[in-house]
Amino acid sequence: MLRILVFLTHVTHILCYDWSSLNLVESHVPYVFANNLELTSQCKADEACPYRDILSNETVCWGFEKNCDAEKRFGGKSPTVDCDDVSKDRY
Repeated sequence: MLRILVFLTHVTHILCYDWSSLNLVESHVPYVFANNLELTSQCKADEACPYRDILSNETVCWGFEKNCDAEKRFGGKSPTVDCDDVSKDRY
């Protein structure tokens, strides 16, 4: 009986995520979900997820991830420090 209760509690938690607790700016949504595949799966499976229409299959990144192309970074090709280019002394 206890196992069933624990299982149901776990399933309820997964299916009833409080999406308002994320409080995301719309332009940040693809980047947040790209770095959290479990959250992405939950959102895609939950019809109540307000971010379902914003999710895309496009690969995007914040800019600090390894192998993050400049074109896919948040803000695009901005004049920020290129973390992959450690050849230049910036300080």
